[in-house]
Amino acid sequence: MWIYRYLLIDVFLEAPKDFNKLLKSSQKVKFGDFHLRVASLSEIRRMKLEIGRPIDLADVALIDEFLEITGEKDAS
Repeated sequence: MWIYRYLLIDVFLEAPKDFNKLLKSSQKVKFGDFHLRVASLSEIRRMKLEIGRPIDLADVALIDEFLEITGEKDAS
């Protein structure tokens, strides 16, 4: 993970099982002079559930809370 002006960036060290699906659902975000691909919230949630570590399950709870508060489409 890199920290840049208080922004955390998580980088894959291994390609996810279905990288093409992940790429199709990602969003392009401008970051300084660069454009980065950011995984969709539903894909992040799915991957974290699959991994299942306590920290990932805590992240899933935060994602669910965010979706409930914002009224955004369910990410499951």
